[in-house]
Amino acid sequence: DDPILIYASGPGHGLDLLLLSFPLIRERLPGARLRICSDESLYQKTGADDPYSAYYALARALPGVEFIGAVSQSELSRCYAQADILAY
Repeated sequence: DDPILIYASGPGHGLDLLLLSFPLIRERLPGARLRICSDESLYQKTGADDPYSAYYALARALPGVEFIGAVSQSELSRCYAQADILAY
């Protein structure tokens, strides 16, 4: 099976580096998928108020990346259960 990576830390904790690296990961593992359970909505920052909105746009544009955004703890536990790799 192809690996599923999950990123669930704050977007300022390396999401940019992960997104820039993910195409290289996909070169080695073409079916790899990355699920991003992170954004600044927990801090009531959305749209133009969110300093990481460019990261989310890049995530949505990259093949194999699923940008989910912030989720509840119960949803996050389901995402972790499906993941093979914690990407941080």
